[in-house]
Amino acid sequence: TRLHRPPAMWGGALARLTKSAGEFLNSDLVEKAREAARDVADAASKIQETVEAEYRKTFVELDCQIFTIRPDIIVMEYPSEDKIDRLATRLNGEFAQRMLIYNMSERKYDTTKFQGEIVDVAFRGLPAPPLELLMELCLSAHNWLASDANQVLLVHCFQGFSRSAVFLSCLLAFRGLYAQPADALHEVCTQLGIEDASAIVPSQRRYLTYFQQCQQGLSPADVRVRLTRVQLHGVPHFENEANVAFRPYVEVWNHGELRYTSYARQPSQSRSSGGAEASGAGQPAGDAELPRGIASTEPCVCFQLPPETCVAGDVLVRVRHVYLDGSRDTALRLAFHTGFVSTEGLQLARRELDTACSDTRFPEDSFLDVAFEPAPAEEGADEGPQAQAIFEKARAVSKKLRE
Repeated sequence: TRLHRPPAMWGGALARLTKSAGEFLNSDLVEKAREAARDVADAASKIQETVEAEYRKTFVELDCQIFTIRPDIIVMEYPSEDKIDRLATRLNGEFAQRMLIYNMSERKYDTTKFQGEIVDVAFRGLPAPPLELLMELCLSAHNWLASDANQVLLVHCFQGFSRSAVFLSCLLAFRGLYAQPADALHEVCTQLGIEDASAIVPSQRRYLTYFQQCQQGLSPADVRVRLTRVQLHGVPHFENEANVAFRPYVEVWNHGELRYTSYARQPSQSRSSGGAEASGAGQPAGDAELPRGIASTEPCVCFQLPPETCVAGDVLVRVRHVYLDGSRDTALRLAFHTGFVSTEGLQLARRELDTACSDTRFPEDSFLDVAFEPAPAEEGADEGPQAQAIFEKARAVSKKLRE
């Protein structure tokens, strides 16, 4: 038997095929090696960035939160006991004797640690400064910054940055950097690393609108009204105890003072037409019983307010829930100015109410009615002309800054 050899050309083809396969394998291995090297380099770079960021945070920034909104406008975190020394070291090192700090926390701390001016801005309980105070703050901040190009303004709250964000949005619009504060809000919140949609509550947005209307020429008067009724349509589900879903009481605040609370009285067991009555007369707060429980089947909760519940200017209405152990939870809140509302009252959907707007315990179609009627001016009240002058001055200064 004869063995047939393959043609000579087969040998050449086989050699070329073997060579190509080797080159392919070699190139594949080389590419994989290159990819591995790139991965190692990327990992090393990320580790280096992490180490550098941690070093900067710990030794340069001293683990403090300080945000530059504009070169001369800065937001700082609250100088708590464990942070105040580090904050003071950083700020004194950069801005000694040329910083003005607005303290919007309503809390006291050792201001002597900071080498600058500190102003305690008090607006108890309100989510944003009262309108007249807001104008004064803008004027004061402008005067400070305009007096020396090297001076800076710092602002801080207590928890979070929402109060600071609202004020600075107004200030940027006041200085002519934005057409209206609502436009400035997005920039401020972006710089602070917060979502304006969730961090800024409806009452704060309401005050941004008020500020814009003041800039456009309105000088709101402190119209005095008598609050007669607060009625919540749609009972939220705060409790699972027996037939009780909600155990509410209402508070009315004006100028930082508590004008009325239904929890300081013995709750009445009577009902109003179409809802549950949650007010009454009687004894001091120390002896108060729990507010009467409301079933989820009730169509609404109604608080009838006594005739002396008169307010003017900036008002805060708050409805709270009391648990069986006596602890309390704010169910809803709204702030408004009487100079911007109809004398017939207010009706606000759930989305327009602080806290309730994002609380799934409230029915989707919940809404709140606040009824009031005109009230005679309070004797001795003479702050109207002074307030009007502040609004007019703020408009005049802002107009010049926009020119």
